[in-house]
Amino acid sequence: MLLADPRKSPTSRLWTRSATQKELAGMTLERLCSVPEISKNKRYVKKHVFQKTPAEKAKVRKEKIAQRSDPPRFRGQTDLERMAVSEPVAWDYMRRIGDLKAYVKANKLSLKGILKFDEACCKFLNNIFEQGIDLHEGTKFWAAVQDAFPDYAHKNCLVRTRRALQGWSKIDPQKTRPPIPWVLIAAMVMKMVARKKMQSAMAVLTMFTAYLRPSECLGLMKEDVVPPMPHQRFHTLHLHPSQRQEVSKVGLSDESLLLDSMMMPWLGSELMALQSPGPFLFNLNYTELVTAWKQSLVDLGLQPHHAVLYQLRHSGPSHDRFHQHRTIVEIKARGRWTSDSSLRRYEAHGRLNQDFFLLPESTQKLALRLEKQFNTQGQKSFCLPQRQNQRA
Repeated sequence: MLLADPRKSPTSRLWTRSATQKELAGMTLERLCSVPEISKNKRYVKKHVFQKTPAEKAKVRKEKIAQRSDPPRFRGQTDLERMAVSEPVAWDYMRRIGDLKAYVKANKLSLKGILKFDEACCKFLNNIFEQGIDLHEGTKFWAAVQDAFPDYAHKNCLVRTRRALQGWSKIDPQKTRPPIPWVLIAAMVMKMVARKKMQSAMAVLTMFTAYLRPSECLGLMKEDVVPPMPHQRFHTLHLHPSQRQEVSKVGLSDESLLLDSMMMPWLGSELMALQSPGPFLFNLNYTELVTAWKQSLVDLGLQPHHAVLYQLRHSGPSHDRFHQHRTIVEIKARGRWTSDSSLRRYEAHGRLNQDFFLLPESTQKLALRLEKQFNTQGQKSFCLPQRQNQRA
């Protein structure tokens, strides 16, 4: 048994911090605290085993900053300001500001002075509105302006631009993404399996079941899938571990989700069996996942842009609510939404049947047949070998 030598007790002075980390490397806190010698000293383990020193934290922070390839978005921007948004968002913001400057140059406008800057932004919004572009593009442009020109981010600045956005939202309100019916999701998964895209299929099922964002799903590591204790049934997902200095979109760490889907109780064990060469759970990037996603839509006779990956975060809660698998309170907690208004934007169970009957009749028949195949074959469809280093 671990720590059989009494001299290696967590309260022993002979049990140094470096020796502790070496002996307990690779064990999660939940697993550690199940050991009798440690269970009574959980606070000690957290402090002396998992907590990094300031030097270690500084090294990790410098490495994260060095990994970014995007330049400062305005003169004098500090590293912390630059890290406030992710790298893809940073590049998107710079592209939008480039579009604004190109429009200003083509129409002989000016960005010098707050009044002329406000006029240019207001006219730019009117221009993209007249082109039939959706409201979310206007709001993203506004976010890019506030990011690149923080001096103009105050609510009393750029009044005309703010009013233009308000008028846009009244004429053409922003629409929420509709949920995808489970029948269609199951059919897409079976099409991915037929093309040997097992990792993509498992990623789609994980996002649907756990209400995950695509970035959260692809950022999962093997150690984030926690096996159940002997008297338990379901695996757990550990999101944004604080020991890796990760935070969610709303700044939270150490979130846990139980993989207890009634349709896929085997999902956790199949995730444990995924074979990936690196530390990440899924051996694929966003582009590869999107390619498999679009191909499955085409295989079902739909346009490649019929649905996007992020709709899975809408589909999971809508499906669970429609079939009464979870209460509205449980759905809110599982989706990690802090307000009821956020929940209402994601949960739309009343639209599931409506959106299914809007599909072509041939797609409906094919999807129903593939869903039946998924329900009968289930876990056998993946046939994944067990991972050798699976935790006991």
